[in-house]
Amino acid sequence: MKELLYMRLCIRLKFEQNPVIKEKLKKTFPHEIVEDVSKRNGARHEFWGARNNRGTWSGQNHMGKLLMEWRQTFLEEDNKG
Repeated sequence: MKELLYMRLCIRLKFEQNPVIKEKLKKTFPHEIVEDVSKRNGARHEFWGARNNRGTWSGQNHMGKLLMEWRQTFLEEDNKG
């Protein structure tokens, strides 16, 4: 899916250009990252995030998954070098 490819690249560029937030992202390990869209209207938001309904998350949370993917990559890069 093109949207995910583009967002994956954008996230990489954002964190590579901003070492302070890159470090903050790495410090979130091992916690799950969820893009909370509970207060946003429209089902389209559930593609990028998830809604909290009494402690249960519903949605695809692709933004959270991408952030966790890059977090893992950055941590692995640190361990190699």
